[in-house]
Amino acid sequence: MQRFRKRGEIGFCQIGSAIRYTEKQIDEFIEKASKASCSDNDSNSATIGSPSAPVPLIGMQPTSTNVPGKQSAHLLAQAIFNKPN
Repeated sequence: MQRFRKRGEIGFCQIGSAIRYTEKQIDEFIEKASKASCSDNDSNSATIGSPSAPVPLIGMQPTSTNVPGKQSAHLLAQAIFNKPN
């Protein structure tokens, strides 16, 4: 609620250090939020696509990096854990 209050999206009353909301302020906030979310869904529906469509993968894929063999991994571990000269 603090974020909404700071952005001016919901009205409030401050009594001392206590923040209070009237029933009217909460009702107006809910009305605005429900209208915004409904209109957002309608406009984005065409670009989202089918729920059964494959989702594009983002980032590195599991097979995009070379996996070192046993011997390479062993030599790398030895180099890492040996004391420096």
